[in-house]
Amino acid sequence: MKKVILGLIIGIVISTGTIYAKQINDTIEIAYNNIKISVFGQECIPKDTDGNIVEPFIYEGTTYVPIRAISQAFGKRVDWNDETKTVEICQPFSYQEVMKAQEEIKNQKLIHKIKELRTLTIIGIIIAFFVGMAVNHYTEMKKVLSEPFSQYDISNGVYGMKSATLSGIEYIEESSDWSTDTLIFNCTFDNVEFTPNASNNNGNNKGACYILVHKDRDTYTISNFVSGL
Repeated sequence: MKKVILGLIIGIVISTGTIYAKQINDTIEIAYNNIKISVFGQECIPKDTDGNIVEPFIYEGTTYVPIRAISQAFGKRVDWNDETKTVEICQPFSYQEVMKAQEEIKNQKLIHKIKELRTLTIIGIIIAFFVGMAVNHYTEMKKVLSEPFSQYDISNGVYGMKSATLSGIEYIEESSDWSTDTLIFNCTFDNVEFTPNASNNNGNNKGACYILVHKDRDTYTISNFVSGL
């Protein structure tokens, strides 16, 4: 079956780990031929982000397949960077990484005292952030925040807290989403100095919030602070 498409054509070229998208406004004739995809002997049915089946097609002798579906079949996550017009294939969270995070939580009851954990482990970036908060090292704190969160003036406080001591972390598995590379942790705090008019000020210098940790390739960052999901 042949079909004419008018509009935006994005040709994907993979070279040395980078994917480039060439934008062309053109009318092309493509051919559908009931093309199937097999990954390691298993049929792969490509779908878009809404779950609709996306059929591969042939154009000028080249077979085009959805890059998201193929990447996910190989255990990779795909993002679209609208600012740079780049398709990004990233490593998702692995089971081993999550197990390591759970082990860190179990072994460090008073996590805020482990100041040497400034390494970029999943739990380490949360620790580093609040160690930085205790000594007002805002530049260091921003290094573990995702864009555009890192552009905010965090010297005014985060989630209604001007300063706080991290006292505990619990991994919330049922709310975490590996497909979007987001893990969620319930964090509790002591010695909280609330910002003026903070809505979460309970009057007893204790606090709690969910912290979202995001993974981009091999880098972990804090992407948000929220009260609930």
